[in-house]
Amino acid sequence: MGDSQPQGVMPAPEGEHAVFDGGYTSLQIALFAANLSTYAIATVFLGLRVYTSAFINRRTDWGDFFLISSWGVGAGSIACTMIAIKYGYGNHLWNVEATEITGYFQQLVAMSVTYFWTPTLTKLSVLTLIYQVYAAKWGKISALILGICIVAYTVVLTVLVTGPCDPLHGSVKCLTRAGTGHAALNIISDVLVIALPIPLVHQLQMPMRQKISVGILMTLGSLCIVASIIRTKFVADIQDNPDITWCQARVGVLSAIELNIGILGASLARLKPFVQKYLPSLSRTIVSTGQKYAGSSGFDDSKQRPGRDAYLLHSIQRSGVDTSDGQGENGRGINVKSDIYVTRSEEVTAGVNAKGNWK
Repeated sequence: MGDSQPQGVMPAPEGEHAVFDGGYTSLQIALFAANLSTYAIATVFLGLRVYTSAFINRRTDWGDFFLISSWGVGAGSIACTMIAIKYGYGNHLWNVEATEITGYFQQLVAMSVTYFWTPTLTKLSVLTLIYQVYAAKWGKISALILGICIVAYTVVLTVLVTGPCDPLHGSVKCLTRAGTGHAALNIISDVLVIALPIPLVHQLQMPMRQKISVGILMTLGSLCIVASIIRTKFVADIQDNPDITWCQARVGVLSAIELNIGILGASLARLKPFVQKYLPSLSRTIVSTGQKYAGSSGFDDSKQRPGRDAYLLHSIQRSGVDTSDGQGENGRGINVKSDIYVTRSEEVTAGVNAKGNWK
């Protein structure tokens, strides 16, 4: 009596034949490459950000915590991807044995949940910076409301995919629709995060080119929106495609790039002090074209600057900070020669009425 032949989850289409144990497919190799390479790069720059916060700025904040959490959830996403490959992820469904599909569905749910939370935590990190630099109450409230909305839809989608949309108890279509909904909400929230600091940047007294640079630096973590938009096309293609293990893996490649670009961008946004300390020549080269502009900090250097409640955008300021005596002019604070400040003051100092206003 011969051994029973393995059966694929679906019949092979005309012109194809089922192949089991055929080694890694090109798409599975792409999954390995996209996940591991982009995650490694993001890890390096996140490490530099944490080092900058802890040892150069000597101050960590919630933005660091959210970004480290995003990185940790991203590691879980990679682990789920590697396990899912064992169950046919990245292979055509007719090459996946029927006994493997249960394991695949379990990992699919886990990959969905980790994909939902990684960009959410990255956006919270970006919103933390925006909240810190906004003096206007409406700006802070807007950042809080946007953050709450992002967390809210992430929680709802998590409940859906682990409950009624779990393919082990429901249907794959339900899970796919949840993924499509998340793709749309993800893009909308990215646009809102990018748009939120525009009024703040618009008020800065600096050339337009520098304003654009400041805005980009503040929202680098959301500029993965390009990958999100491209990914949406592939998500739409899944809707009526029965070859789920293959078409979902195509989306998975773009998902890995999107998530890790977000972490990379949010890390780069806070690395200016690191560059100034260890790569001063590079820092001078980057800002050399802007050194001719006077008063770019928003203050008349002949007048006294506010003495308290100032927040320096460490990734945006120009070089030239003089901290030799720790007191600066008139003992009022650090003497800054050519920096970009986003600041407010709770007192009215000589020549500057800055109470509650950005200067």
